[in-house]
Amino acid sequence: MEDKTHSNDKKETHNHPHYQHPHNHNNNLSHNHPHDSHNPHNKHIEQNSHNNDHHVCHKDLLETDENRKSTKEFSDDIKSWIKINNNMILLDFGTGTGLVGINFSKDVKKIIFQDINKSIFEDVKKNCEKFNINNYEFFSDSIENYNKEKVDIITCSMCLHHIDNLENTLKTFLKILNSNGYLCIVDMLPVKVDKNDIPHHGFEPEKFKKLIQDCGFVNAEIKPGRDFLWKAPGEEGVIIKRFCLIAQAP
Repeated sequence: MEDKTHSNDKKETHNHPHYQHPHNHNNNLSHNHPHDSHNPHNKHIEQNSHNNDHHVCHKDLLETDENRKSTKEFSDDIKSWIKINNNMILLDFGTGTGLVGINFSKDVKKIIFQDINKSIFEDVKKNCEKFNINNYEFFSDSIENYNKEKVDIITCSMCLHHIDNLENTLKTFLKILNSNGYLCIVDMLPVKVDKNDIPHHGFEPEKFKKLIQDCGFVNAEIKPGRDFLWKAPGEEGVIIKRFCLIAQAP
């Protein structure tokens, strides 16, 4: 296994969901949500908008039992859908605190944790140290500037609704992947909101699948997504309806 390395690059997208309140089962969103910079319960959340570096991040929203459970389930689902071996390299796009990528440490040759928020890599490093994981490195620049080796798997957990130019990002994924490499996505179903604070308030799975195919991916397949209770500190918690999709580079 390769030793960990630490790149000194820039920034990229982060996995942070939109949601619905538990008492609202229509996937409607109120104005008080973690993406709302005016939300009195979430004053610590930073938000950069209007480009592909749209980013919302706070580790307290990620390092929860529910989020650990959710990322473990997504990782286990991927392992049941595709064949993984220890010669593969996995890139965890918008890694946050690394909870998805870490679940593959014993299955692949190397994990590349990618996020535009360079400071959060300290939390990724701590999580890796907890489990004695050494086969990783960081990439903290925009994914369009990726300059490392090609990879065999890209995981993308609750990130793409933050991306303005989805087509550009998906085509970049295609360039990064080896032939027959896998793109594995989990994201939210459409929600109704009263603010346009992020580029996409969820996706229609079939339309999203067509976009994936139009960008050049093959063998695209929609998979069931697990509901997720997103609970910010001091809040009641909200339920996210989600879907998964896997596709391959030709």
